[in-house]
Amino acid sequence: PLRTSSLSMAELDMTPELEAAVAEVRECASAFGEDTAHFANVWIDKMIEGNMDGTAAGLLDECVLDDSDKCENFSKALSKLDGLLGVVAGEQY
Repeated sequence: PLRTSSLSMAELDMTPELEAAVAEVRECASAFGEDTAHFANVWIDKMIEGNMDGTAAGLLDECVLDDSDKCENFSKALSKLDGLLGVVAGEQY
């Protein structure tokens, strides 16, 4: 039989911790304006749907020239979410 990757087929189990991390990333992204918030939302939705191909790298473009607290908060929020997504995705094998 054909085997498909469970990672790309299964949606993530939205735990309260994961939901909180998603909300934090969305909130931090919105501090940078509509474009960054939209990019973050698209990326988050892809991750939740199980499409792990995307990268969050472009999300921190705003922070190359800006080392304010909002950049630090955004970076921490992304790292936390990325870590949670990695754990959740790893559990699906």
